[in-house]
Amino acid sequence: MEECHIDGLQIDAVASMTSFNFDRQDDKEQLRNSYGGDENLEALAFIKKLNEIFF
Repeated sequence: MEECHIDGLQIDAVASMTSFNFDRQDDKEQLRNSYGGDENLEALAFIKKLNEIFF
């Protein structure tokens, strides 16, 4: 960040990244993670790692 003179990061659409079922209307097509929830665990791990690196 210092080398490229970046002073911040903006990540849009976090809700659609972190939820498999964001904006899905049909209950039949609901996606689940390995624990039965609808959270995208890989996206959450990415955001956490990004925060560890930059903040």
